[in-house]
Amino acid sequence: MGDKRSKGITIFAWIILVSSAVMLFPCLGNLSTLMYPHNTVGIRDYLLLIISISSIIAAVFLLKLKEWARITILVISAVIIINNILVSMSVILKNFSISIPLSSIMLMLTLISLAFEGGVIYYFTRPTVKGQFK
Repeated sequence: MGDKRSKGITIFAWIILVSSAVMLFPCLGNLSTLMYPHNTVGIRDYLLLIISISSIIAAVFLLKLKEWARITILVISAVIIINNILVSMSVILKNFSISIPLSSIMLMLTLISLAFEGGVIYYFTRPTVKGQFK
């Protein structure tokens, strides 16, 4: 176990923290409009809220090198990968014949997200990185 946090952990933790905070605002906005009779909130909205809050908490504790935070981030990344694949592929397949540019943009955003989450899983499973957590 190392006493010093590597730059990679710091960079990933801050990216996760900022992106989760940004993702939290639309989730709260969707949930706050529940008082309107025609607004519907789906399971995906609640999932995004839970993921956002969990990611913020875990990212803060990644900076403190807590092992449970590393494991939490790995689980959250896996959930995000599965969610992105399922949601994005259904949107792309449904809209492909209607709008090829929209489908292309959605595919590109999905690939960027998958690359980042895959990078998180890869990085935080490396033995040298695992050894820094208490």
